[in-house]
Amino acid sequence: MRYSFQIGGREHFVTMEEHAEGPKFCIGDTCYEPKVQSIGKGHYKVAVGGKQFEFTIRNGVVMEGPRPLDLEVRRARPELARSRAGSRKADGRIKPPMPGKVVEVKVKEGQLVAEGEVLLVLEAMKMQNDLKAPMAGKVVKVNVADGMNVEATTVMLELEASPA
Repeated sequence: MRYSFQIGGREHFVTMEEHAEGPKFCIGDTCYEPKVQSIGKGHYKVAVGGKQFEFTIRNGVVMEGPRPLDLEVRRARPELARSRAGSRKADGRIKPPMPGKVVEVKVKEGQLVAEGEVLLVLEAMKMQNDLKAPMAGKVVKVNVADGMNVEATTVMLELEASPA
């Protein structure tokens, strides 16, 4: 899921991905895996990059301690997400086209696959869909198992492209 953040008048695009270990947030090529702890209604502790932050959110205003942040968060415009779809495919992260249930994982970590080879079968909206390799390469990581429910942001498999 892509979000647009306005911080101090500057716009940043952030992509959130669901992984087995928890969410991952990417800004450009830099990714973060924060640990978020809810400590009360609208009150959170966030640990990321060896640092800890405490936030409260009330009436749409985000506060870090006593200081309000000039922060606005919204979903990124769909046309921007679509225009970058090709680059997501090229990076080897395989995500479902929509939420669903993994019926069968057909590959294992370390396995070499050909472009177009079926990697897994996903059931969504009462239909089974074959998800195929967008490129030839090696399966680096399998993050899902048979029977697992996935969201559209879940990175199910990670491929590393074969040298040309």
